[in-house]
Amino acid sequence: MKKIFKISLIHSFKQVVPVSSAIFLMIILFGLSMAVKTPAQDLSGFTKPIPDLQVFLTWPEDTTGESIRFNIYRKLSADTEYPLAPLNTVPIEPITNCDEFMTFIPAASEEWALLANAFADSITQEPLADVCSVTSFPQDSEEWGRAMLLARAKPNIAIVFGLGYRDVTCIAGTEYNYQIRRVDGIGEELLLIGDNEITITAGVPDPVPAAENMRIVIGDAMLQVLWNKPSPEYAAFNLFRATAMMGPYIKVNDADLSADISVDIDSSDVIPVSNGFTDYERWDTLGNPAPRTVPGNMVPFTGPENGTTYFYKVKLKDILGNESPFSDVISGAPVDETSPSTPLGLIVTPVESTSSFEIKWPTVQLDVDGHKEKMASYKVYRYSEPENPNIGATLIAGAVLHPPAIDSIIYLYKTDNSSGLRSDCGEVTFYYRVEAIDEAGNVSQRSVAIGNALEDTTKPPTPKGTTAEGFDDFIRVKWQIEEYCDTNLYLIYRALCDYGEWVPCPQIEQEEKQKPPKSSSKQQDTLKAGFDEKPKHCGGPFVLIGTLTHWEARARATGDITYFDDMTVPEGSSLCYAYLVKAQDLSQNISGKFPIPDLDEEIVVCQRLRDKTPPEPGIISGMFALDSAIQVDYIGPPIQDIAAYHIYRSETGEFGNYKWVGGMTVVPPPDIGVPLDSPYTPPPVVECDVIPLVSNEYMSAGTFIDSSVTPKQIYWYKALGVDQNGNETHVDSAVAISTFTFATNREAPPEILNITPVEDPCALEISWSPPYDPNSMIGFVVFRSTSETGPYYQLDNIVKGNSFSNNSVARNIEYWYRVATLKKDGSLSQLSEPKNSIHP
Repeated sequence: MKKIFKISLIHSFKQVVPVSSAIFLMIILFGLSMAVKTPAQDLSGFTKPIPDLQVFLTWPEDTTGESIRFNIYRKLSADTEYPLAPLNTVPIEPITNCDEFMTFIPAASEEWALLANAFADSITQEPLADVCSVTSFPQDSEEWGRAMLLARAKPNIAIVFGLGYRDVTCIAGTEYNYQIRRVDGIGEELLLIGDNEITITAGVPDPVPAAENMRIVIGDAMLQVLWNKPSPEYAAFNLFRATAMMGPYIKVNDADLSADISVDIDSSDVIPVSNGFTDYERWDTLGNPAPRTVPGNMVPFTGPENGTTYFYKVKLKDILGNESPFSDVISGAPVDETSPSTPLGLIVTPVESTSSFEIKWPTVQLDVDGHKEKMASYKVYRYSEPENPNIGATLIAGAVLHPPAIDSIIYLYKTDNSSGLRSDCGEVTFYYRVEAIDEAGNVSQRSVAIGNALEDTTKPPTPKGTTAEGFDDFIRVKWQIEEYCDTNLYLIYRALCDYGEWVPCPQIEQEEKQKPPKSSSKQQDTLKAGFDEKPKHCGGPFVLIGTLTHWEARARATGDITYFDDMTVPEGSSLCYAYLVKAQDLSQNISGKFPIPDLDEEIVVCQRLRDKTPPEPGIISGMFALDSAIQVDYIGPPIQDIAAYHIYRSETGEFGNYKWVGGMTVVPPPDIGVPLDSPYTPPPVVECDVIPLVSNEYMSAGTFIDSSVTPKQIYWYKALGVDQNGNETHVDSAVAISTFTFATNREAPPEILNITPVEDPCALEISWSPPYDPNSMIGFVVFRSTSETGPYYQLDNIVKGNSFSNNSVARNIEYWYRVATLKKDGSLSQLSEPKNSIHP
């Protein structure tokens, strides 16, 4: 009985490297399954004409496990009996002697390589080194089954496995009968069974039938050509391919034996089981099509290439290579079904000037299998969240085309200038993914999400409702909390006020001249070159004095009003301070404008300490006898909130009982102070609009006419200062001057030694000599002007030391300074020589 082999193959060659016919056969032989055990004696015979005249006989192996060998007998067809001796000298069996093995299959032969690769190591793919050992495989092993399939295609392999015999003694044109007989282990021939005899005319091959029912299965970079399964002796073939119906055709099959194919490359059942060959592209390590050669066609070729139509025809062969006529021609074009590789190396760059994002990525060159890809275009998607590429994607309009005819990687760009990319409430990160589309419409997986954010350039709202309240030793600044989305911090700035207004200094105006600030009509009035009522002195730049986080401000708020306490105000300061509150968000944007605030939108408030400190006493500078009166001239250490000077008189001596006899208010010129009929009475509330920034010369001198005197009587006088809040110098602190003790000679002036610029805060520090002597001096008085020739204005109260830091200066403005000594007897020395400096 005949033994039947059935091979089922599922071809999957999308990721392969160039292989030889041996490797290809190794692949297809894995599908071989063993049949049931049967005795073998079905003889097949083939012949070749001159010059390769021969008759080759082959038969299936005996699987009974009884160590069966074979004898071959030949006779002329006309003879009635076979000779007594077989053609073979010893019974035919597998050749296990390597030297004898190599007489049929030399080490450098195609069959040797075929066997070495067919039985390569399954893990390392190293070819079998001991090829001679293949004939010793157990008959029930998978390896033996593979060898049997090879023996059906290659005569010399059939011979070394004891399944073939080549008769080269035949005479061309002679008709012979051949018979195969089984031989047992002791050399005894067994009974004839099966188809043990054939008739062959030497040199006259039987016609090989043409392949029938040609058809083609379309794949990705592969085409599978199928035909009806012929008789087993015609399982070998040569397949030819062309790109035009009329050719030229080239041989493309590296394996020339077809296994039974029951499943095609689309994983569909093949009914009935057929023979065939899968023509597939090979690739090199760079993903390019790899040229290959096959036996019978040593000209390198590639393909099949996706999108190209190919034409095929086949010739079937017997084991000696005798070919059939060409089959019918069939055609087909492979279709790209493989997705491009996922784009890598994505870069997302925010473009602040256009509020957009630039997305940059390298071109895709390969598909997911690492093969050269024919790319068409790319799409870019935007996401709010990076996790899932299938959720929340927004397609950025307009595909990016793949550049034509490029072999190297270049970068492509896409700009997303959609509205709303820049958040006005903190920086918001957007994420981008790119997908690649090839010419066949296959789409890659989307790239990993890469994100970036545009800067938040939107300023938070300007704090509203800013007010300030003065206390004994600090000033509290209040404002309204606004729950803006990302307000993070409040910044509290301070400058100085002049008559209740903050006036920017010249250098600030210079910085802002290219972008004039908005200002109220009141502010505009203060910036005029000439003032309508009184000159305005600049309050210097706003300096940051403190911060308050939004959560701290909310925690200390009452309702929606919070506060900050300025504890840095100098003790007893008579100045008015300007306060400005700004909001800062998480992106460091600060509300309003700087350095000159937008006074139409921002609130600057002026406030001072709750004043409980009396001014320094006045100094009587002259007395003059008049008709029934005494003229008392006085000067005072002028301070910003001086309101009046009170004159006290004693009739009983220097340390007698002093009584109020009159006074004079202090007012800005050209107004004249008003004589007082009674002690100065302060208003209920002293606002900053009556407090100047700097001391003025009109504050320093005055005249009182005492008409309630008796001629020739000695009187003692004291001049006491009274501030806007009604704080009056204590009478004991003033120096008494009598009508007969006043001296007008003034002492020599101090000498200014250095004027040094310092920082934090910006100031000029003036130092002088002689040293301060508390036994002989009340202190020193410092005067300043912006001109060497004056006028000079007193800067502060009496300085009890030898230096003074003037922190109301502006940068790059020249200032001139003079200093005078105030003696214990109330006399004032001459003014020092003027000295100047500039803070850079």
